Amino acid sequence: AAFIERMIDPRSSSRVLTLATARVGDGAPLLDAMRSRGRDRLVEIELGPLTSDEGLALAEDMLRASGEAEATRLAREIAGDAEGVPFFLAELARHVMLSHRADVHSVEDAIRARVADLGPEARDLLELSALGGVPLDPAVLARAAGHTRDPMPHVRLLGARSLARASSADRIE
Repeated sequence: AAFIERMIDPRSSSRVLTLATARVGDGAPLLDAMRSRGRDRLVEIELGPLTSDEGLALAEDMLRASGEAEATRLAREIAGDAEGVPFFLAELARHVMLSHRADVHSVEDAIRARVADLGPEARDLLELSALGGVPLDPAVLARAAGHTRDPMPHVRLLGARSLARASSADRIE
């Protein structure tokens, strides 16, 4: 926090572009500090939800790019469920692209379905990785789960399903 405050101190001769995102009401300390100390150099851009047409277009583009045959019909369902939130829209579209089903109506349900489709070894790696909260060695996670096979095929599967990613230094997060 002290480093950030020094970066945005208006008396500093350093020029640093700081780009940050925050949700209204999340108690964003960085944004509060920027507002109080760097007021003359702060530019805030408020992003509202996508319009119905924008959400529909984005969902349809994502589904068409994946080769989904019923892109228009499915995009209408997804856009309505996402309520203009691009992250929600992307996750619901990802569910359709992976499962070829439009059977969920919330991000929580989409992720839950994606996890349920995993085999037990991949699910164990995902659960232990989430519990760790920091990038961890997949081999260590596999041993902790009692698995004896190479965990990397499961790590790649988790990445392909956008549930985890391999970071630098052979870690999963």
